[in-house]
Amino acid sequence: MKKTLSTLTILLVLLVGCKNDEKSEPAADTKPVINITLTNVTSNNVQFTTECSDPDVTYYVYGMTKSKYLTESTYSSDSIYGFEKSWFEFVSQSSGEPWYKLMLERCVTGKQSHNLVDFTYVMDPEMEYVIYAYGIDSLGNRITDFFTREVTTAEMVPSANEISVEITQTYVNGVDATFTTTNNDSYYVTLQRKSYVEFFQGDGHTLGEMAVDVISADISANGEVALLSGNQSITTDDYRCQKKDADYYLIYFSYDEQYGRRSEVHLVPFHTAAE
Repeated sequence: MKKTLSTLTILLVLLVGCKNDEKSEPAADTKPVINITLTNVTSNNVQFTTECSDPDVTYYVYGMTKSKYLTESTYSSDSIYGFEKSWFEFVSQSSGEPWYKLMLERCVTGKQSHNLVDFTYVMDPEMEYVIYAYGIDSLGNRITDFFTREVTTAEMVPSANEISVEITQTYVNGVDATFTTTNNDSYYVTLQRKSYVEFFQGDGHTLGEMAVDVISADISANGEVALLSGNQSITTDDYRCQKKDADYYLIYFSYDEQYGRRSEVHLVPFHTAAE
């Protein structure tokens, strides 16, 4: 009888111990979550909101083409955060401010509304983009997981403008060319080296990416996009080549600020004069 009671006592102790063990398990990880919600997608912009589950967490938000995101994420063992930290460290060398203060100036808290084009400056129809966010502390250390949202811009809104061009004269530093149009929809013109164009004709790239690149460069250099409208002529006064006796392309496509690129990218080859 005593042996039986002892056995029951041991069983009860083991059962209670198991229950106590169940109660003492550590709480599940409760890292803040940042939600990225798309609200409107057009051919040249994406509107979205971000909101962190912890309203006190400061978080960094950005967006770029998917191809650029995948490339820059490989430069560091800590993915895109490592790349951006390196960039802010570089900028801080000339600004005199600690890198993390510069980064914190770009951060937000709570719920925020965004336009993706504010980060990219220029966007192209039917192009893949990645929006991402992560939380950081007061010293710039990443304190949350990465949160991403992929999105593809809407189809192109085509222009009815039919544009033709004739190169009438070549020089060591450019061309004379005449554009004939069928309406007053605006269009973009640039002169670029053949090697530059061929890069975007290669595997993994598109002429749409090139269109974004040349317009972004214009905005960076001049603060705006220089567009033409109607029948126009261009000369070396406004459009110049840097290298004589070299292969170039005259590039043009329909474009406006409301819809972005509105036609395929047209390429007209020419060779600058030797002398």
